[in-house]
Amino acid sequence: MPNPHEVVTRRALAVWMSAVIVYIIAITGRTSFGVAGVEALDRFQVDACHIAVFTAVQVGTYALSQIPAGLLIDKFGPRKLLVYGALIMAFGQLLLGFTTVYGVAIFARILIGMGDATAFLSVMRILPYWIPLHKSPMFTQLTSSLGQLGQFLSAIPFLTLLHWAGWTPAFVALGAVGVLVALAARVAVADSPEADAAMEEMRRARREKEEQVKELRHQRAEATKRERAGLPPAKKATVVAHQVAERADGQRRAVLRGARRFFLPLVTLTRLQEDEKRGRHGRDTIVAIKAVAKNPIVWLAFLIHATCMTPLTTFTLLWGLPMMTQGMGLSPAVAGLVLTVNTIVSFAIGPFHGFVSSRLGRHRDIAAFVFALGLGLTWVIFFWTDKPRGLIAVIVALVCMSILTPAANYGFDFVREELPHNVVATGTGFANMGGFIFGMIASQGMGILLDISADSTTYSWADFQFGWHAVTATWFAGLVFIALLRTGIFLTSRRNPSEPRRVRIVDTSDDD
Repeated sequence: MPNPHEVVTRRALAVWMSAVIVYIIAITGRTSFGVAGVEALDRFQVDACHIAVFTAVQVGTYALSQIPAGLLIDKFGPRKLLVYGALIMAFGQLLLGFTTVYGVAIFARILIGMGDATAFLSVMRILPYWIPLHKSPMFTQLTSSLGQLGQFLSAIPFLTLLHWAGWTPAFVALGAVGVLVALAARVAVADSPEADAAMEEMRRARREKEEQVKELRHQRAEATKRERAGLPPAKKATVVAHQVAERADGQRRAVLRGARRFFLPLVTLTRLQEDEKRGRHGRDTIVAIKAVAKNPIVWLAFLIHATCMTPLTTFTLLWGLPMMTQGMGLSPAVAGLVLTVNTIVSFAIGPFHGFVSSRLGRHRDIAAFVFALGLGLTWVIFFWTDKPRGLIAVIVALVCMSILTPAANYGFDFVREELPHNVVATGTGFANMGGFIFGMIASQGMGILLDISADSTTYSWADFQFGWHAVTATWFAGLVFIALLRTGIFLTSRRNPSEPRRVRIVDTSDDD
């Protein structure tokens, strides 16, 4: 059997693709509110600042959940977290679909952010176990590119359903899809090749046991039938009643066993293990977090993701569609189609960025800095004119942004190369916080500036020009931090040329 650490196997592709499907649905749920922003203004009777809170809360929850989610994934495996994350996200979509209360809707977005936090980290945790290391940068970019299909699903099918059927059916349908992919992930995803082999052995043993039980039941039924044949009618009725009661009790026990088998992993996530009772796990967790947080490479990955993702996060999650419909005069259908440009271009450009990241290695941060500069220049040119831009201009801007933004994933390649496998999810979660913390700040800041600039909830091109200054300021701060941190790393390496750049992380896995 081929070794997944040396070649990409069919089983590895199946596991990876199953996890990616969950990630696609997570992005669909994440971006669904962005295309529903105009409807949300009417449904909840709020202004731009309050609408921005939806994105800020969801993105903030997502960002703050990255480290806890990473720790849980490192401890319990990506499969469990994928399943329960998808279920939590689905419940949030269902709640958002039925409510008209602003506070309840905010709580629903918190649930969506919590569930969403597990998807990407779980896929990143799967890669080092199922994909050879030299292929990982390519699969990182492919994961990110395929994930953008979620943007397509929210911009076309979901938006169409929203306009055709209304708010509640659209979000309920999204929640139902989330439940289905959670169940599929539970069956198809495996934490590692070793875990997959163990699961297959358990399934084989379970099938054998079921066959034995089935045969035993058949033999007992035949024996009972022979015994019952010679009994008088009254005695026969008593025996039949006893058998029916026995069968009902068996079915009740089977249902309880099934429920316990399904919910046991969730209970396990909240129960303290024996080592936790002794305080060992808590100490190891703190050591792992401190070691990750002290690693300058992890902070560099954080800033790379923050700087490259901020414009895209602000545009696709909230303010892109309102800007195109209200500020530029495009129809909602055309604006939704424009958002799909990001999906198409990101999917096409992903392999290129995977190749660049693999070839540049530890110098990939320089390329990420250059790509980030290009992002800023794109939007400076776009908002340069006082007259609203047209359809062609916004498509060109989105194409440029889609080409440059995947450089945000370069930081994840740093994390996967620098950290041991047992803390990869924690480190990736730390790095993944960057784009969403900065995006939350930029989105909320843009909402505040829009309310300052306009007198109502209808915004002009000039209002969006003014509001985008919040995005520009956040992006520029990220660039400055990257330059300072990169300079610090360079000077440190010059002072200590004999020391390797790699920062060792304490392995918290149990050896005994």
